[in-house]
Amino acid sequence: MLSQHCLRRTMSHVHMQARHAFGPAYLIQENLSTKDKTTGPVTKEDLGRATWRFLHTLAAKYPEKPTKQQNKDVKDLMAILSRMYPSRECAD
Repeated sequence: MLSQHCLRRTMSHVHMQARHAFGPAYLIQENLSTKDKTTGPVTKEDLGRATWRFLHTLAAKYPEKPTKQQNKDVKDLMAILSRMYPSRECAD
């Protein structure tokens, strides 16, 4: 299981990548979501909805003719998500 430190570092990296990929739209969403943060862990349902929202947004922004690097990046992302997703039931 990942330590909290590793998970925070990983999520920070994911946020940086999302900021770079989606620009102002991501920052608006990030600002809205920080207003509603609770101190407890995210529920499985909230995590699922957020993940699907992210994946659908990624798919909508994905180019029709991706470069080899973009193809590799998406394959790597899916592989990493399936290994590190907090809900083992959903990761499989």
